[in-house]
Amino acid sequence: NEADPQGRFKLINDSEMEIAPGVKAFWVGAHTPGCQAMEIMTDKGKVILTSDVCFHYDHIEYEIPIGFIYSLYEWWDAIKNMKGRNPDIMIPSHDVKVFANYKNGKIA
Repeated sequence: NEADPQGRFKLINDSEMEIAPGVKAFWVGAHTPGCQAMEIMTDKGKVILTSDVCFHYDHIEYEIPIGFIYSLYEWWDAIKNMKGRNPDIMIPSHDVKVFANYKNGKIA
């Protein structure tokens, strides 16, 4: 591949990939065409890092699409996909409440 001559990158496209034991990256699109979220197995259960599909907890809880979006259809698919993975914890990408909820900086 011309863009990756040393084979260091692997495109996920519309699937997922386990990048380390218990850590998966999966395509969500929505905010940008290449947006990915993460699923991480922890001692507190499954954690989903929503990437920029959900900026704030309200986007998750009330399923409110973010203000800047590449594809609304992908957004709806992404939120359904993330919630359908039955996470114990979902973390939005830009909500200051994350720091209040996890005061020591440790999510799980």
